[in-house]
Amino acid sequence: SIPGLIDLVFTHADELVAGKAAQILSEMGPEVITPISHVIFHIVPGRTRLLVQVLERIHDLAALPTLLALLQTPQLELFVMIAVIRALGQFPEQRVVAPLLNVLKDERLQVYEEAINALSRIWPVAFDSLLAELDVAEETILTQRIQRVLLCIVPFPAEHLIGILEGCTEFQARQIMSVFLKQRIDVATPLVKHLLHPDKRVRAYIYQILEGLPGSVVVPALLDMLNQTAPLRKAASMLLLRYPEAAIAPLVALLGENERGEAVVDILPQFGMQILSALISGLDDQRSEARERARMIVVALVRQSREQEKVLRELMQLFTLPPPPRAREALLDVLTSDLAPASLPALLEGLEDAYLLNDAAEALFRLTHQKPLQRIVLEQLLQSLWLEGRRSGAEMALIKIGALAVPPLGQLIIDTNPAVAKTAKRILRSIGTPALPFIWAAYINTAEPIMREAALSVFHSMPTEIIRDDLIKLLSSKDYNEIAMALALLIERIQDESTQQYADNMMVPELLEYVQTHSLEEVNLRIAALLLLLGDRIVLRPLLQTLEDFTPSRRQLIYLLLLLGGQTQERLLEVFQDGDVGLGLRTEIAAVLAMLSNPLEITEYAQSLSAYGFAPVKSALMFPGELNIGLRALGGLLASGQWNDRVLEGLRSSSAEGSAQHELFSVLLGWRYAPQIEDLQRELDGVRESYKREVLALTAKMLESQRRIQVLEGELEQVQKEHEQRSDQLSQTAREKDSLDQKFEKLAQECDLLQDRLEQALQENDILREQVAHLQWQLDQ
Repeated sequence: SIPGLIDLVFTHADELVAGKAAQILSEMGPEVITPISHVIFHIVPGRTRLLVQVLERIHDLAALPTLLALLQTPQLELFVMIAVIRALGQFPEQRVVAPLLNVLKDERLQVYEEAINALSRIWPVAFDSLLAELDVAEETILTQRIQRVLLCIVPFPAEHLIGILEGCTEFQARQIMSVFLKQRIDVATPLVKHLLHPDKRVRAYIYQILEGLPGSVVVPALLDMLNQTAPLRKAASMLLLRYPEAAIAPLVALLGENERGEAVVDILPQFGMQILSALISGLDDQRSEARERARMIVVALVRQSREQEKVLRELMQLFTLPPPPRAREALLDVLTSDLAPASLPALLEGLEDAYLLNDAAEALFRLTHQKPLQRIVLEQLLQSLWLEGRRSGAEMALIKIGALAVPPLGQLIIDTNPAVAKTAKRILRSIGTPALPFIWAAYINTAEPIMREAALSVFHSMPTEIIRDDLIKLLSSKDYNEIAMALALLIERIQDESTQQYADNMMVPELLEYVQTHSLEEVNLRIAALLLLLGDRIVLRPLLQTLEDFTPSRRQLIYLLLLLGGQTQERLLEVFQDGDVGLGLRTEIAAVLAMLSNPLEITEYAQSLSAYGFAPVKSALMFPGELNIGLRALGGLLASGQWNDRVLEGLRSSSAEGSAQHELFSVLLGWRYAPQIEDLQRELDGVRESYKREVLALTAKMLESQRRIQVLEGELEQVQKEHEQRSDQLSQTAREKDSLDQKFEKLAQECDLLQDRLEQALQENDILREQVAHLQWQLDQ
């Protein structure tokens, strides 16, 4: 069968059949090697390749001589040669190395590529031969392809090649170094492990290779060495400094590790200022260890530098990014604690940069929390006011500092330099309430009118919402000096607002709102006293607005209306007559006007209670809002004495008997309607009893009539039932009659039909008789 199968492989027209025959041969094992060896040198295009593959699958050393001999065949078909090379690559035998090396010189791409793959598979036996071929001064096509062989070995024999470096020639070392540089992947780690190789020559080669590799390849391997022994860690650290672009960011990422974090703290400062931007991620790290180490690196970088000011300026530039909140806070803390006071010049320079001045101002403000630095920082900031480039930043910082900066700033508001004086005023205005004691001291010091005027201009420019709460707070003080200061400054502010017609004329409304929304009686009374001092020209309009905005209103605000002047009464009457004013405010005004001036509009409301109260036929109030106005008006007239007994008697006499006014005045004078109401009630009860008896008699008659109706309804129902029964019988009789009529009609039709048939039968009978008679006649003849 073997010769037959071989013949099929060579001669069968169908390649699928030939391939199947080759598959069967390979399954038969080594016994087919000899028969194949006898015929394989008879090259048949496209088919000899199948027999080579059979020998490859059998993978028996007995086939090796045949394959080697076939490889040496002159002008061997390309695909057969490729198959032979691939088969030889399955035999890690020294015998196949030289032929494959010879094939490696072939110019055909498919051939030498297949040889490269074959040699890379059997590299342990071929390595010495490959290395010997590399011992040449200049690089050739063969050396390039041998390098390709080494590069195709899986896994890459990095450790083996490093070991070869120790005893190889200089030419071979160059070739091996070239292989490492071309491989790149998976070479850095073994190379780095041998940084401390005992052979100085090998170390030099390793450093040359590492220098030729990109940082992205070398840095990860070097980072892995940071948790090794101290000498190796030191060597790796020195190499890392050669790859700043690739190493800085990964080093920062390691700050949070316990094993390598400390080593990173020692390495990163050696890179210099170029690490600063990368440290932002470390300062913003979620791990506290990473943040603390990043902070230590920043401090070490500054302190170890010979150009500290330059480093600090670069550190300030980090705020322009801007950094994340956590990193920003860490930077500010470093500048104002570990690096203070060295950071002061850089911070002052930061005031000149629009992108930095906010952070620089914040840092300078924090420096003032350290008592030894307070005076120095303040002096530097005040001097910066004379520098146009730093003035805006210094202003921002001094505003943040607040009360501590008020005394020296107070002396600058009258400086001969207009820009400085204007800036000082603006700063004090923004500081707000901490500047009030200085303003008060200047206000009461009449010996220095220029300072007093400048201080008042600052006070007048302060926003109301900034100083209101503190001035009111001073009103609640137990110290009369503070109370006096609050009252004087409030009056000064309100008077100035009314004079200048500020757009934010808000102090009086703010005070009124405070009284309305706070229940501290003592403070509210002091505010009320202050408002009375101001007079109705200033107070009345905002007071009425407050009373309209807040419902219910506090009594103290209502009582203020009683203590204001005659102009208030006229204005209150106008507001009361305004139909757009709410009922709540009109109700309060009605009571005040009733107690003050008793105008006609108010007395009309007081006399018209019956028009707004209960309706004659309803239990609900008709006009509750108007009724409240009338009641408050009546109460005010009575409380103020406008309506006393004589006035009420005169009003009762002038009103018509039985009118609502007459009844109102009678009640107010003590007249009682209860006895009359009781007599009327008794009469009403008698009438009700009479009506009740009549109702009972009518009810009895009604019940009798209802019983009679029920009897008649029963009889009527019985008659209706009988009528219905007779109607049913009549209907049934009618249906029976219709049925009989139909039957009769049908019988009549049948009778007519039978009659017709009978007549026809008689006619036929007469005809038959005639025929019989005729036949009888014929017979007789």
